[in-house]
Amino acid sequence: MAWGIFQIKHDDLPIWSGLLAFVAVGCASPLMLRFLASKGRVWRGRFETEIRAGLVESFVFIDSRYLFHLQCALVLVLGAVSAWWFGSIWVTLIFALVARWLPVAALRRIKQSRRSRFALQFPDALMLMCAGLRAGSSPIVAFSEVSQRLPAPLSEEFSLVLRELKFGLRLEAALSRLEQRMPLQDVRLFSSAVKIAQETGGNLAETLQLLAESARARSNLEGKLQVLTAQGRMQAWVMVALPVLVLIGMRAVDPEGAQLLLGTSQGWWVLAGVVLLQVLGLFMIRRILALAF
Repeated sequence: MAWGIFQIKHDDLPIWSGLLAFVAVGCASPLMLRFLASKGRVWRGRFETEIRAGLVESFVFIDSRYLFHLQCALVLVLGAVSAWWFGSIWVTLIFALVARWLPVAALRRIKQSRRSRFALQFPDALMLMCAGLRAGSSPIVAFSEVSQRLPAPLSEEFSLVLRELKFGLRLEAALSRLEQRMPLQDVRLFSSAVKIAQETGGNLAETLQLLAESARARSNLEGKLQVLTAQGRMQAWVMVALPVLVLIGMRAVDPEGAQLLLGTSQGWWVLAGVVLLQVLGLFMIRRILALAF
């Protein structure tokens, strides 16, 4: 084969092809690195913004940059361990995605736990405000009593409401922000009662007493439902964890059998079916538990 003045033998084609591929990769590497760096900065900025907002809302004061570095380390460690243990790039990607999702799940769990503790404390706060209003105090003074006498997280939330009022925010706006931070039915009813009392008057103490009684009854009922549905929630977690534990056990006891699942297309179809059935089962359990509440 002759191209102009150059004479290339047929046996030299693989060498020239490899050389051209090396040059192409070398030329494209700066562009790829710049693209990955840009996407990495966007990912980090979004992560730090969302996590920082969630942590501040939950009164957890941890540097979001530290959590981002911890997340990157977790992704690398889980990815390396899964690649060494299973020897499959797809399983490694799945474990890396799980590690990527863990900080968000942890933050969601923290917020849910904080709301649950707030809901348990809220009837006592309503009764304390009711007593203060009957003694002749204003709603602002009643809020101050709640923030001083009751523990966190309720005291933290009402302290934040008082600080917002000191900075010039109207009471209606401060209560609306409290509803956003604590999207609970009792909080919405309390906020509506205070707003109506501010606009039209009325016996706010009597209203708060009725709200406290209904909130306490609802809290007791939800506690009983939590006990009754604890077995179902535990079954959901066991159902999710069991296939992963079985796969790890197969990889340790029978590597050849595990390789049939991880190294063949038929095995991947089986795993895809297992994942699909797991997701459907978890969705049905969550729907049943949601109907219970």
